[in-house]
Amino acid sequence: MASRTVVLDRVGRLLREGLTAKALRERVLAELRPVLPHDGHVWLLTDPLTRVGTSPLADVPALDLRDLPDLGRLRYLTTVNRWDVLVAEYRHAATLLGETGDEPERSLLWRECLSGLAHGLTPREREVLAEVARGLDSRAVAERLVVSEHTVHDHVKAVLAKTGTATRQALLARIAGAA
Repeated sequence: MASRTVVLDRVGRLLREGLTAKALRERVLAELRPVLPHDGHVWLLTDPLTRVGTSPLADVPALDLRDLPDLGRLRYLTTVNRWDVLVAEYRHAATLLGETGDEPERSLLWRECLSGLAHGLTPREREVLAEVARGLDSRAVAERLVVSEHTVHDHVKAVLAKTGTATRQALLARIAGAA
């Protein structure tokens, strides 16, 4: 396995190659993966003045690519490991579990997106969960998603089982970070 210094040297050489932004990010990820294993990533280019991210490069297992804009929005609303916060506070990157005291539910990004992926929710289950989290009852969710109430109940049951939550109320409390 390459040392940190060797990887930094390789990344430095890549920076001097004049690659496109996408090619550079792909090559940097290829250098990092052996020394910093990860299952997925979302890497936005960020304007340093406006702090707006563009041109996402992502590989997130089980993520419906239609969810990518929401993931980018949530990521910018979450300060854990956001580059501008790290620079302003002279800090190094942290893990989500470390930043939240082993309570990832305290993170907006976790509550609205990543917890569904972590629990193995299907895209449709995440969609139903999002509507329930907005306060809709089963009938309203069914109308909005153009499915039967029975189907909504089945999806809610699956979400409860996969998250180890007994009731809708307990699930909503977890999403809100209250439990």
